[in-house]
Amino acid sequence: MCTIPRIDSAALLNCWRKLESGGSSMKAAPVFEDEQARFSLRLDRQTIEWIIDLEFPAGGPEPRILKSLKFIRVEEEMRSTKMSKRRLLSVRYSPRDNDCLAIWPHFAETILSQCGITATETHCAQEVFRAFEEWRKFWPGKRKFGTDQVLGLFGELSFLKRLLNEFTPAVAIDSWHGPNARDHDFGLRRLALEVKTGAGRTNTIKIANLDQLNDSGLEALYLVHGCLRATDDPNFSLQKLGDDIRTGLSKEVLAKFEIKLRNARWFKATQQQRDATCFRVAEWKLYRVVEGFPRLLKQNVEKFGPGLDVQKYTVDLRFCTQFELKTSELSELWQLLRQP
Repeated sequence: MCTIPRIDSAALLNCWRKLESGGSSMKAAPVFEDEQARFSLRLDRQTIEWIIDLEFPAGGPEPRILKSLKFIRVEEEMRSTKMSKRRLLSVRYSPRDNDCLAIWPHFAETILSQCGITATETHCAQEVFRAFEEWRKFWPGKRKFGTDQVLGLFGELSFLKRLLNEFTPAVAIDSWHGPNARDHDFGLRRLALEVKTGAGRTNTIKIANLDQLNDSGLEALYLVHGCLRATDDPNFSLQKLGDDIRTGLSKEVLAKFEIKLRNARWFKATQQQRDATCFRVAEWKLYRVVEGFPRLLKQNVEKFGPGLDVQKYTVDLRFCTQFELKTSELSELWQLLRQP
């Protein structure tokens, strides 16, 4: 039995909102129920908490519940029935914290989806632990998202929005490889693009590892440089940028985008940071990364022998003008990539 159309973040959030506005007539909403397990959403009006209740047969791996996530707590108890013992896990969240409000429905989706798969195997408690482990690195914490990290995310999303003007949403979202810890931020066919952004008039970019400008195995590699200009206009905020990309995406493509946003540490930036980070993209410049482009490669560094650790370095783009694509060449590149 399921009272919501599907277990996804939007439906779960909508359900809790209905519980809030439903008065005493609505106290809980079943999500899944059979002879083995029962999952439901609940609202505690005294503590003002949104709750996931997971009740299932005792057994399976013993859970190791992490209780370090901000504004989340987990309660566990055992219940005896005529037939068997049952385990109840209640995952409670306080929606009063704006920094975590956007991430909570996605966290809840992870728990309910995984528990739904393992409900008859009595592994639900372990799945809750795994969800905590997975989300711990994405959940907002005490340390703020660094300025360089915010700019990097702003740059990648800005270029992704640019790609949405050239390709179908499915192709554009699939091309964003940065959140998946790939060597390059974007990939189309056997072509890769590494995105770097800078605020103000800076011409230097930071290279984080020796693979970012490595074109080995690729037909072509391009360095994309976005020149950002600070603005006070909230229509150019990081939050608005993410919301704009979401608009128009189908449910399937949107689900992929949300996962990539999470992996890109979107939620590590506080809501205040996302609202206050406002930039206009003054221009995009693309450079061919080929022989002669100023870069460090592993095979070059290895020539100096062991003991030399060179991973990060800077490149001054003022010395790269001969590699820059002209407007006509850029148009030809888009046309080539759009061909089936």
